[in-house]
Amino acid sequence: MVEPLHARAPSAGTHVMLGKLQAAAGQPAEAERHLREAVRLLPKANWTHLTLADFLRSAGRLREAEESAARATAR
Repeated sequence: MVEPLHARAPSAGTHVMLGKLQAAAGQPAEAERHLREAVRLLPKANWTHLTLADFLRSAGRLREAEESAARATAR
């Protein structure tokens, strides 16, 4: 039996996409929640950290952005 797609937990990629959409829609808290969930799901993937860093930089949160970018390059 095939599991329905909606029954699966969203992937890190899905969370990144949702985060970008929420940011574009002017919902930064929701955007950040999705981007941080992507990092939690794939902590060793540099692209999740870099996407979060880009969001944080655009929000003017430079120190946090630098920390997230540093985690990406430390991999």
